[in-house]
Amino acid sequence: MLFRSALASGIPVICSKSGVLPEITGGNAMFFDSNNANEICECLEKIASDKEFKDKLVKDGIAWAEKFSWQKNIEETYRLIKQILR
Repeated sequence: MLFRSALASGIPVICSKSGVLPEITGGNAMFFDSNNANEICECLEKIASDKEFKDKLVKDGIAWAEKFSWQKNIEETYRLIKQILR
């Protein structure tokens, strides 16, 4: 949830490209090899120096995170329960 919270808050996310992190962020983050410190630095530098790139990352991250709001989750759960009980 931390990654989605960051995306929803408009914080550009950088994270390891291992495991499920690319899926959790919907690809709306910068990814690095966790065994490569240079890649981490490159991600930080890119976000700090390229405003257009950072703004797109933030915009796309917010849009991705909105797909997983509590309200939508509640509405979908309610809809499914209603459908099952019919």
